[in-house]
This record gives sequence, structure tokens and C-alpha cells, in this order.
Amino acid sequence: MKTAPAKPKTLGQRLVEAGLITQDQLSTALGEQRRTGEHLGRILVNLGFVTEEGLNTSLWDELGVQRV
Repeated sequence: MKTAPAKPKTLGQRLVEAGLITQDQLSTALGEQRRTGEHLGRILVNLGFVTEEGLNTSLWDELGVQRV
């Protein structure tokens, strides 16, 4: 029997696991995202929950992109 491939983690899950934001902060940001339709990363930065640098570093690490 084949095992289904692992579902990719969401940005929010990755940031919580990395310790960059809390689960409560993620919940707040997701509520704001539902209300506004804005990108989650932008909301997290605008709310001051994560820095732009922290967000970018998390995304680069996930994609395997080398920082210059």
C-alpha cells in the first residue's frame, strides 16, 4: 500500500515551529487574513509579530535559497 506524500507545511506552521511567532500570534494573523484577504506574511510583519528579515530567512531556508 502506498503512503500519501506528506502535506507541505504552511508558512504559519513553519514560523511557529521555528519559534519566530507563537500559536496565538498566528491565530490573530489568520483572523486578520480572513478579514482582509491580505498575504499572511505581510500581516505578520504589519502586526509586528515577525520582522521582514525573519520572514524572508524562513522562506529562503524552506526553499533552499542561499543568502547573499
